[in-house]
Amino acid sequence: MATTSKTTAKKVVNVIELPIHEVEEKAVIVNIQGWRIRAHFDESLNEKKKESYTLGRTIPVEYTGDIEDIHSIKLLPLKGE
Repeated sequence: MATTSKTTAKKVVNVIELPIHEVEEKAVIVNIQGWRIRAHFDESLNEKKKESYTLGRTIPVEYTGDIEDIHSIKLLPLKGE
C-alpha cells in the first residue's frame, strides 16, 4: 500500500515596474509584453493613492508566475502603504 504525503509549494512573489495604460475605478490596466492586464486595487488603498496613478507613469506590481509565460502571471492587488 502506497502512502502519499501532501506538500505545499510556496509561490514566489516577484516585483516588476510596469507602464500604466489606463486607470479604472477599481483597477489599473498595465502593459506586459503587449498584453493589457488589470492590477486590482486592494481595499486598503485610499482615494488619494488611487488618483496618483495617472496615464504614462509606471508602477511597481507584485506578481507570481513566469514573466516569460504571460499566461502564468497573476498580478497581486495593489496595496496602500
